[in-house]
Amino acid sequence: MPPGSSGIWSRITSYNSLALRNETAKVLQAIRPLDVQDDCVVGQYGRGTIEGHDVRAYREEEHVAAETTTPTFAALKLTVDNWRWARVPFYVRTGKRLPQKRTDITIQFKPTPHVMFPLDPSGQVPCNSLTFRLQPNEGMQYTFLAKQPGPDICLRPVTMRFRYDLTFGIERPPSAYEWLLHDAMQGHQTLFARSDWIDDAWAIVDPVIPYWDAKPGPELPLYPAGTWGPQAAQALLTRDGRTWHAGEVTAGASVSVPSPPRLVLEGGTRVAVRATHAARRRDVLLVQSDLSPARTAIR
Repeated sequence: MPPGSSGIWSRITSYNSLALRNETAKVLQAIRPLDVQDDCVVGQYGRGTIEGHDVRAYREEEHVAAETTTPTFAALKLTVDNWRWARVPFYVRTGKRLPQKRTDITIQFKPTPHVMFPLDPSGQVPCNSLTFRLQPNEGMQYTFLAKQPGPDICLRPVTMRFRYDLTFGIERPPSAYEWLLHDAMQGHQTLFARSDWIDDAWAIVDPVIPYWDAKPGPELPLYPAGTWGPQAAQALLTRDGRTWHAGEVTAGASVSVPSPPRLVLEGGTRVAVRATHAARRRDVLLVQSDLSPARTAIR
């Protein structure tokens, strides 16, 4: 999915292929050059378990060299240098043999500057988040805090969900490739990458390849199959005081304020993968994709 497709365009006055593709090109050109050492993590999956089945390491796969240093995972921190998205980090991760095959975009909103309810020194209020599910089960979900009915103040993360197939009675939504083939036959170019897109997109990630190629094989971080990547990918967000989101919202999560008022976090939310941004009301945009076992994240 091209970075420009994640809703970070400027205002578009008309819905046509030229306008949309021009804005996408502007976004790619506005992405700041990567600091490969600090803002990029790659990895390769080792042995692990997925859905109860043992999975062999990438180096044990057929037709793969035993000492290969080809990455199967990548996580990046990107920033867009324009007025709308200044100081908004975008975190992107993609890889093979992750726990789930899915592509999501999540916007994590900033917390309000003033909280009405008293907090413990360790108390935290979960941030609202908006997730766009691209595959599978196309749709959206919005997670926010709501007061549970009753005399006491008890706040719970609740989620509103929308799915195209359930709402419109679609038994099997068209796949991305089916849409592309349909648009090609109709002569619609909106979803097709333009040559300048491709050049600009490769200019962003090109520095990553020689940097890791120059490192010895043992320095390539490994992660067990069935996990969300190497620990270094977690640290990429931890250092900024953030965490990756993964999975659906956990039922029963709650934030309670007993008497005397004291906000206690009893549970948390787990939201599907994404990339992070923080401007105005937006704090982070998290994007993640799980590639099929037949393909590598970076060649």
